[in-house]
Amino acid sequence: MLNGAQRRDSKVPWQVTHEALEAHARRRAALDFEEGGLLLAARRAEVHRHFGYGSFTEYVERLLGYAPRVTHDKLRVAEALEGLPKLARELEEGTLK
Repeated sequence: MLNGAQRRDSKVPWQVTHEALEAHARRRAALDFEEGGLLLAARRAEVHRHFGYGSFTEYVERLLGYAPRVTHDKLRVAEALEGLPKLARELEEGTLK
């Protein structure tokens, strides 16, 4: 959502909208990074067992609505980022280009 200052800016509307989308993409990247870490921690802690789920995948599907393949991919990326600290930091900060 564009605030009042953005609407009064001398930039043309498409530029303001583009910048708002860029900011949104940075926030989303940071949230994706956080979610990956949380999913990895939850799997390692076997959280699903404490709630009676038969598998971690079932737990995530019911909690977040992710298909098994999505869960697998998010975990794979989170695990890879553990060994790539610079890339992980850029993703977390939303500065990844």
